[in-house]
Amino acid sequence: MGDGVVGRLIIIARLCYDIGYIDEKTAWGIITSAYETAVKEFKDWRELAVSYLIGRGAWGGDTMMLNGLYSIAEKAFEDDNSPWKNVTLK
Repeated sequence: MGDGVVGRLIIIARLCYDIGYIDEKTAWGIITSAYETAVKEFKDWRELAVSYLIGRGAWGGDTMMLNGLYSIAEKAFEDDNSPWKNVTLK
């Protein structure tokens, strides 16, 4: 599982919980599984972010504008309070 699948899975689990398709325990189970996969697949947050952007670009095709997502990722790496700087992926 790579190329953005982990990130997309987390978002879908959250959205499904938000609209009542799944309960909170199920959502956290999916999110935890995605996290465990991320720990196995990626050496750090930057590698995960690059994989997500590649997957998002592949999913969205030529019409997908990645500049906004790229900017968000860069800010996450620059902000001293960002979990991407303060929490180890592993």
